[in-house]
Amino acid sequence: MIRVLLVDDHAVFRDGLRELLNRSPDVEVVGEAGTGEQALQQMSKKPDVVLLDIGLPDMDGIQVCRRIVAEHPETRVIMLTMHDDADFLLDSVQAGASSYILKAADAETVLSAIRAVAKGQATLDPTNTARLLEAFRRLSQERAGAQGNLTKRELVILALIAEGASNREIAEHLSLSEQTVKNSLSVLYQKMGVKKRAEAVMAIVEQNIQLPRVRLKRGTK
Repeated sequence: MIRVLLVDDHAVFRDGLRELLNRSPDVEVVGEAGTGEQALQQMSKKPDVVLLDIGLPDMDGIQVCRRIVAEHPETRVIMLTMHDDADFLLDSVQAGASSYILKAADAETVLSAIRAVAKGQATLDPTNTARLLEAFRRLSQERAGAQGNLTKRELVILALIAEGASNREIAEHLSLSEQTVKNSLSVLYQKMGVKKRAEAVMAIVEQNIQLPRVRLKRGTK
């Protein structure tokens, strides 16, 4: 039996899905949840597959998917959603989802995906595969553009951030005021699409940004 957890905030939709799955002799619905937090609690039932909606009231399904994949690597996640959107598809795959199905899909499509991911396979229909490839191409272009939009000084600041330098140390290294550094960081974060220092460091790796070599002098006054 394939043990399935249903996660959707619409009880009527869950009822219909449960009825559908219970008709299949090789599938068993072992739990249901209407929020992300409930879903994470229901993971104690050790489902093989989680059918997960993106739009949950307390946290988005992408976050829940990421948590499930990290904390329960033996469980497979299928995003079952009404969002026919390439960005959601890309986010879902990057979060570790094994499949992405629209709620308008027929019963056989859902059951086939459940059986496939339970065997460790990843499934996407041809339309979603094409959209995913296009989304990855667009993301690559955006990342290449981000590198080109950064000034030499911003790249030096990024290199210093990667070295763990504080705002004061960056200011001393570049002979700037701390306020100027703060302003520069604000602009830099906006260009990179991040909100804080830790995200900027992650973006350096994810976007493969080539940084200049810097030698930070510690302990300067």
